[in-house]
This record gives sequence, structure tokens and C-alpha cells, in this order.
Amino acid sequence: MAIKRIVLCPYSHSDWAWICTREWHAKRYIRAFEIALDLMDAGTGFTWFIDSWHEQFGPIRDNRPDLVERMKPHVTSGAFGLGPGAFTNPSIDACTKEVLIRNMLLGQRNFRSLFPNARFDLMSHIDCCGWFGQVPQLARKMGFAAM
Repeated sequence: MAIKRIVLCPYSHSDWAWICTREWHAKRYIRAFEIALDLMDAGTGFTWFIDSWHEQFGPIRDNRPDLVERMKPHVTSGAFGLGPGAFTNPSIDACTKEVLIRNMLLGQRNFRSLFPNARFDLMSHIDCCGWFGQVPQLARKMGFAAM
């Protein structure tokens, strides 16, 4: 199999507060979105992706609707990816296949309510391990092009 393209894309991992307050993390996520969108708006060719409606996108959605509006053309162009469009980041090794599928369907439905042209090409679960053996098959059946 010939490799057609390799894409390196920065990512800002968003955990719930481990040693800092949730407010501190929310401010950090907002700042990361501001920087990413500034680079995209400047036409630098910068690309970026997020992966969850709840943890990562929640602070932006709830506190900075202006950033959501700035995201829209970049999501449509594919420069701002929404990863798998997950609702949250469950521990894959501790959930059933049904939970994995429901998580994607709920997250994608929510993202599409704001970004109707969103593409969900990348199956990702950052900071999770222990996937069950059928995840690649499920990802393909759910329409993901890459993992």
C-alpha cells in the first residue's frame, strides 16, 4: 500500500482539572482556540483539531460565541477539524461498543447543529488505551477514513 499523504496536525489535549481548577483549564482552552483561529484567519495554512463536544468545546461554546462563529468557515474548509466529533472522552477500555457508538452519534449531532458542513474523518481517542479488537471495523462502518 502506497502512502498518499501524511498530515501532521497540532492538538490541544483537554483533560478535566487534575491539579488546576476547571476555571483555569477553561481559560487555557479559550486561549488555545484564540491562537489557532488567529493563525487560520491570517491565512498561514495552519490546521488544528479538537475531539470532544463536552470537555474541549464546552468552555468555548458557553463563554465565547464569537469564537464559534470564527470557527465556522475553517470547519467548512477542513482546516479546523472536529476529530471524531465525540460527545466526551470515555475510557474506551471501560465502555461497551454501544457506548462508543452512542458517544460518536450524540457528539456529531451536537457539532452538526452548529457546523452543518462538518466532516468527521478522524477516529481518535486521545489519552485512552485498551481498545477492543473490533474498533477498526466499527470506525470504518461509522465512516471514519483514518484512526
